[in-house]
Amino acid sequence: MKEFILSNIDEFNTSEAYYGNPVIEENYITIPYFNMGLTEDHPLNFSKEQLFIDYSYLHIIEPKYISVYKRGVIKNELKGDYNQDYSRWFIGLFMGDETILDAEMEIQASDVYLIIPKEYRISTEMWIPNFKQFKGKGNLIEEHVMKFLSKTPKLKKVIINFS
Repeated sequence: MKEFILSNIDEFNTSEAYYGNPVIEENYITIPYFNMGLTEDHPLNFSKEQLFIDYSYLHIIEPKYISVYKRGVIKNELKGDYNQDYSRWFIGLFMGDETILDAEMEIQASDVYLIIPKEYRISTEMWIPNFKQFKGKGNLIEEHVMKFLSKTPKLKKVIINFS
C-alpha cells in the first residue's frame, strides 16, 4: 500500500510555510513542511488561488550547491559552473531545534520532489502547527505534528522512480 504521493513539479511555495529539522545526508536532504502552498498550476490544486497542504516533505536529491541566508555557501560541488537560473529557493519559518538549514536556502540539486502523505488535507486557510512558539495557537494538533516530525528520518529509504 502506497503511503505517499510524489510530485516532481515545481508549483509549490514555501514562503508561508513552517518547517522542522531536516535530515541531511550526502545524497539527499528531506525537510518536513507544514502549510506548503500549492500554486494554481499544481496538479492537486483545482482552484484559481493558492491552496495550502497540511503536511508534506521536501525531498532534495543530490544537492550540489547550498547557500543559507546569513551563513553563506555551505556546499558547492559545481566546480565553477554556478548559474543562478538553476537555483531553487526555499524559505519558511524554522521551528525545529538546531540545524545549519535554519533560514532562506538557495539550492541547486539533481531534482526536488514534494512528498505528500496520502491522508493530506488542502485548504484555502493556512495550517499552523500547534507546536513550540505556536503552542495553543495552531490548528494542527500537537500530537499529529510530533508524529509527522518523527517520520522524517525514516524517509531516508524513499526511492523515487517515475519510469
